[in-house]
Amino acid sequence: VWDIFFVRGFRTFYRAALALLGLFQDDVVACTGDKARLIRTLRSLGAGLDPDVFVSMLMSMELEAEELRQLEKQHLTLVSLADNATL
Repeated sequence: VWDIFFVRGFRTFYRAALALLGLFQDDVVACTGDKARLIRTLRSLGAGLDPDVFVSMLMSMELEAEELRQLEKQHLTLVSLADNATL
């Protein structure tokens, strides 16, 4: 990822994070309401991941500012719902 970062810039880190979360979305969603499990899951993301698959997914992602805003809005809605469910 570092070599891609040096060529493509800071958006590479956003792409890497979204690629990891996309690949392990089911695992992350399964942790809803269990913060300790979510932290363990996030720490283990990428373990055993084929680097070629990851880099291929990372490079295929195009990030536009509007898409990032929509993803952030969806994320905040999900976080709010999860927080309300645990109250």
